[in-house]
Order: sequence, then C-alpha cells, then structure tokens
Amino acid sequence: LRNSTALTKLVIQGRHQGASLIYNAHYLYTLPPLIRANVSSYAVFKPQNAKTVQMLVDELSNIVEPATLKKMLDLATSKPFGFLYINLRAPSKKLMFLNSLKSSMMKE
Repeated sequence: LRNSTALTKLVIQGRHQGASLIYNAHYLYTLPPLIRANVSSYAVFKPQNAKTVQMLVDELSNIVEPATLKKMLDLATSKPFGFLYINLRAPSKKLMFLNSLKSSMMKE
C-alpha cells in the first residue's frame, strides 16, 4: 500500500467513530500490522498458491489447527465463487467459520 500511513490513520480514527471499513487485499501481509490486528472478519476466496494459504494459516494458528483450516478452506472454495467467511468476533467457533455465509464449518 503506497499510502499506508493515511490508511492506518483512517483505521484508528474510523474505529473510534464507529466506522466499518472494508479492505480488499490479494495478499494478507500487504496490509499494515495495525490493520490486521483490527480485522473483525475475513472473506477468503480460492487462494492462488500454497504461500497465500500458509500466510492465512500463520495469521489464524492461535484460533484453529492448521490442518482444519486448510480443509475448511478447500471445501468452502471448491465451488465457483465459493469462499470461507471467518468472523473473528463470533461467540463460538461454530459461528466463526462459515461456508459462503450459508453453513457452519465447525461442529464445536
């Protein structure tokens, strides 16, 4: 991001004013750490390569086992336009991982 300072400022000020922001990034680590730390949800479409999958696994390894996350991602993105929705503020893991917003990916 060319102007990550301005974007970071927007995140900080917007959060304090109750604003919700949507970011579209092809690679997780192109977002500054402050933004990644304040993400409340992800919509993950079919990754282009194993490195992209590993970035997501590294980012979420404290929440779910890497093998489980990879299986959920494969299943959710197996159909055209399918995606894995991850709500980091969900009250339970069952509600945290959704298959294209349709059904839970976890049994809990």
